Amino acid sequence: MKIGTVDHLFVKPGHREDMIPVETIQVVQHKGIEGDASFGRSKRQILIISHEVIEAYGLMPGDLRENITVSQLDLSAIPTEARLSIGDVVLEVTGDCNPCDRLEELRVGLMDEIHGNRGILARVIEPGVINVGQTISQETLENRTI
Repeated sequence: MKIGTVDHLFVKPGHREDMIPVETIQVVQHKGIEGDASFGRSKRQILIISHEVIEAYGLMPGDLRENITVSQLDLSAIPTEARLSIGDVVLEVTGDCNPCDRLEELRVGLMDEIHGNRGILARVIEPGVINVGQTISQETLENRTI
């Protein structure tokens, strides 16, 4: 069941460095995005945020340091441990992303404003390639292989 679309992809080359927009990312099982500063982290491998939230706060894609910007996807309705499929890639939600003080550099007060809407973190369960324009679906328990 389609629940959203990949609008933008970004790679973070290093701490406090500008996000790099890309058309394709390669994701590695249990590691994250190749070439991203968060590669190898256990829970914070990929940050996903909705385009609708970015627009609501008057921001641009990539401003919140997300790796994947999606549309038509209510991230607040996706529980921890849910699995999202993007093509052959499967991501497992590890939780909400708490706002950090880096957001204050974008706009004073943004850290408090965006609390609860910063997006979700995920880790890679099934590796592969993610492209801009791909659809996202949420796996149901019946579809999971354990």
